[in-house]
Amino acid sequence: MFFIGIFGMGEKAEPAGQSPQMRCPACGQLHAFAMTRRYEYFHVFFIPLIKFHVRYLLTCPGCASVCEGMPEEVKAWQRGQAPGFAIRLIRNNDHPRCPGCGAAVDPGHAYCPHCGHPLAR
Repeated sequence: MFFIGIFGMGEKAEPAGQSPQMRCPACGQLHAFAMTRRYEYFHVFFIPLIKFHVRYLLTCPGCASVCEGMPEEVKAWQRGQAPGFAIRLIRNNDHPRCPGCGAAVDPGHAYCPHCGHPLAR
């Protein structure tokens, strides 16, 4: 019973600065994205020992869409070994969405075609 709680796993997200100026795949605008490093870790006595599943998530300041940068490319850019890095779109927030169900809707609709919720104009 003495060893319960000594070992464990956790998850953490921390700010990782800003990306270089790059074009957002959702809105097409040129921005410096806010970058967040997210990872899981194994700990002993709440001291992180091994980090794994490291991901770099980037948020567009213009449309709030979320992209992912490959960890090897982002680390090379942070060390100054590369002029930039490629990103992959994870969530497109550029399109209007229904407040009821979250589905993408046409701006001209008065009601959501998926759930019937009234849309603000």
